Amino acid sequence: MANSSHFYLNGDGLISMPGEFQIAGIESLYDRIDEKEVIKIPQPIENAITVHIIVRGDGFNASINYEFALPALNNTEKVVYAWKLGNWTQCTSSCGGGVQYRKTLCYANGELTYNDEFCWTFAQNKRPTRRIRVCNKHECPSRWWVGPWQYCPVTCKWSEGVLPVRRRTVMCLDQNEVVVEDDRCNSTVKPLSTEPCSLNLPTCKVSEKLDNLILRVQNL
Repeated sequence: MANSSHFYLNGDGLISMPGEFQIAGIESLYDRIDEKEVIKIPQPIENAITVHIIVRGDGFNASINYEFALPALNNTEKVVYAWKLGNWTQCTSSCGGGVQYRKTLCYANGELTYNDEFCWTFAQNKRPTRRIRVCNKHECPSRWWVGPWQYCPVTCKWSEGVLPVRRRTVMCLDQNEVVVEDDRCNSTVKPLSTEPCSLNLPTCKVSEKLDNLILRVQNL
């Protein structure tokens, strides 16, 4: 889109990102929806503009659809449009620093309307910019990280005595995923790092007892 000497959008072979642009002196909206380009110019423009279409590929039928609004005649009910900032959104994080937004909303006679095109044209105030702020900046509590269980160190059990145990790694991590002292996680019970092996282990034969004894000594 351009006038005789200047491209407002997508000029010089560059594709513009969706957003707000000045087109013929009017703050306008540019968006791309489902491979369609949408341009909204909310106020009258005084200078002519030209729309160029770049066709890619063969057999593509490009087209331009447009619409415009005219003031209603003999309308006795006056509608007052105004921009307002909405409430702060919920913080994006409960700790460690998140963000909140206040979106710009369009109101008609004091009631929220989801069609903001009329505010772009008839609003009695200037459109405020969306606000953003940091929230919940306090440090996140440390937490326990639990690794997977290792395999049982033996393949059979003795007929008498304590069952062999298997192990897993349990660490205390801070909000930056750095290992810290276990005391930092004392607000919750530390998960077990050992547990008896399965009761379904077969009873060892004489030769297996010696092999498993060596394995148990190596895993102490």
